[in-house]
Amino acid sequence: LQHSRWEVNNGEIFLSEASMAAALAGDLGIPAVFVSGDDLLVGEVAGKIPGIGAAAVKKSLSPYQARSHTPAKAREMIFQGVADGIGLRRQIDPFRIPGPIRLNLIESLKGNHDQTGGYFHFSETGVAAETLTEAFDQFLRHLPWNNLDTKLPDGFEFP
Repeated sequence: LQHSRWEVNNGEIFLSEASMAAALAGDLGIPAVFVSGDDLLVGEVAGKIPGIGAAAVKKSLSPYQARSHTPAKAREMIFQGVADGIGLRRQIDPFRIPGPIRLNLIESLKGNHDQTGGYFHFSETGVAAETLTEAFDQFLRHLPWNNLDTKLPDGFEFP
């Protein structure tokens, strides 16, 4: 079950939270060298980043059900995947999505727990920017639950 699904350039590409993190790092020239999660997440990210170290520590059976490896086996898989990714770090290119970018967040419809009943775009138009990082930052500032750029009475400032 994806927590967030990002639509780039009107459906040209879709990003999970993991591939969005890799793309944001890629915007800075930083390669993502390891991914861990269920088989669907690992497959999605590995399909976008050839050579990435990976550990599919569980098999997705439904949005709310998975068959997991034992913790000891999962730790072994993660250790080996990280070691592989670090060993290949110079051969793994940063995951970059060239601009300009139009970015939107997609959510499943209320009550659509199995994700078969459709999705809606969080924003009618999305946001446009020259880079993914700029578009992501703009989008975050429009989300109603964010407190970015807020100064609290005690002097604390959110970044």
